[in-house]
Amino acid sequence: MDADRPPSEPQTVEDDEADESTDAAPIPAVVAVVVAQGDAPHLEACLSALAASDYPDLTVLVVAQTDEDLKPRVAAVLPRAFVRPVSERGIAAGANEAIATVAGAPFLLFCHSDVVTEPSAIRVLVEEAYRSNAAIIGPKLTDVAQPEILREVGWSIDRFGVPHSEIERDELDQEQHDAVRDVFFVSDAAMLVRADLFAELGGFDVACDPGARALDLCWRARLAAARVIVAPDARVGHFEQDGPHESDGRLAQRHRVRALLTNTSAVRLLWIVPVALVMHFVEAILFLVRRRRDRSWALLGAWTWNLRRLGPLLASRRRAQGARVVPDREIHALQFRGSARVSTYMATSLHTEDRVRALSKRGRSVAESATTQFRSLRGLLLIGLLAIAAIGTRDLVLGRLAAVGQFAPWPSTGDLLRSFTSEWRFADLGAHAPAPPLFALVAGLRILGLGSAGFVRSVLVAGAVPLGAFGAARVSRRISGPGWPSAIAAVAYGIVPLPRNAVAAGRPGPLMVYVAAPFLLLALLQLGGLLPSRWPRRRISILGGVVVALATTFWPL
Repeated sequence: MDADRPPSEPQTVEDDEADESTDAAPIPAVVAVVVAQGDAPHLEACLSALAASDYPDLTVLVVAQTDEDLKPRVAAVLPRAFVRPVSERGIAAGANEAIATVAGAPFLLFCHSDVVTEPSAIRVLVEEAYRSNAAIIGPKLTDVAQPEILREVGWSIDRFGVPHSEIERDELDQEQHDAVRDVFFVSDAAMLVRADLFAELGGFDVACDPGARALDLCWRARLAAARVIVAPDARVGHFEQDGPHESDGRLAQRHRVRALLTNTSAVRLLWIVPVALVMHFVEAILFLVRRRRDRSWALLGAWTWNLRRLGPLLASRRRAQGARVVPDREIHALQFRGSARVSTYMATSLHTEDRVRALSKRGRSVAESATTQFRSLRGLLLIGLLAIAAIGTRDLVLGRLAAVGQFAPWPSTGDLLRSFTSEWRFADLGAHAPAPPLFALVAGLRILGLGSAGFVRSVLVAGAVPLGAFGAARVSRRISGPGWPSAIAAVAYGIVPLPRNAVAAGRPGPLMVYVAAPFLLLALLQLGGLLPSRWPRRRISILGGVVVALATTFWPL
């Protein structure tokens, strides 16, 4: 390769083998555009890997976005590479320099300065581009220090523009993702792009950088009927984990919303935007509750930021939709069904698979233990107590609860909430005072019971005796250990006449206190240090306060 040859005239195999064969098919030239930012600590490793590539017609262009002169560093590793200093910052702006700098090369390989390509990676990408008639091809990204750890093998998105990957965190590479397949987008950490398509699309959208530049480019390519695939046989190591799953900051949220509004058809936006707004609002509230205000403001601010820049957004949208030749159904087929954010939260934060496995194991253990215990005399006694409670409350559950005393039918949810929030108390002659909190609690219970107030009241009354007996058994078990004392305590507490007298008199207050008393006693013993507890004192105090609040809501002592 001639050191004086500009990247606009990349060398081909014909230049080196003209003496051997004049009619040999030329190998398509590839220009690797390496965008170096900041200190670029891994630049030498990146250039060394490109120098070791087995692709015969490769030109390297280093776009330097640093205050340091990179020419000595580049020359020490790859003397035949070209260095182009630019003042504008950002990977998108640096990669777009290839439009004006490079001409004549069929393919552009965009690389971050922290990737290490295997010797065969570029050749595999080019071969797959021709074999699959693809315009954008991504490799398999792995961790440099641990090559067996997967980082990326293509991405999908949900309908709201949130990226989704099938790869779990620190997933081992066991060839489970080695099929060549269509993906929605690939990371620009290492991406082979057809040069004519890149120029036609106008390169990366600088307004989507960072966080959504690769997503936006591949989405616009999809609209133009270009194919985006991943070729896992091409392996590239990545020092940093700066893929879409790491770009959840304020800017990334803004730019993903911009990509969504730019590339989605107007018909789909009519329902996607309202649903996305509701989802982001709910997420923002949850983040506020969890004291993560930065995430909350990022979700809400993403929409207001794009609305303030409506003019440039509409201009980008006209260009993207003007090049559209693919209908919505083809784009939708490549998108992730459901919410990618909810799926990721379930898989990572909640550790769903581990919890399901543990729950299943615990369920089998409980079932085996219960089978053994129910065959004992204590188990038969417990079954008898439950049977008596079920028979005694059958009319309350299957029939209607008599409207005696305070068991009068509950008003509607709307009436309860209006009475609770009103400044005027309408009972008796009226008073300028708020309604008791019981109104809000009853309204919430009606909502949980899907509006069936009678069913909720019957469950509360019928479940009081078994729940109170369970609490008494739990207290006795913590004091005296497993055995007969807990069974005797449950029977003794269950035959106390207080709950039946409260039901006969229509007084739900004493009934709720009857249920809460054993649990409050247990909390007091644990807070006083008389009984050991696996929970911290703070949590016991909070739960005890909640029990007291619920009991006194029904019966303000």
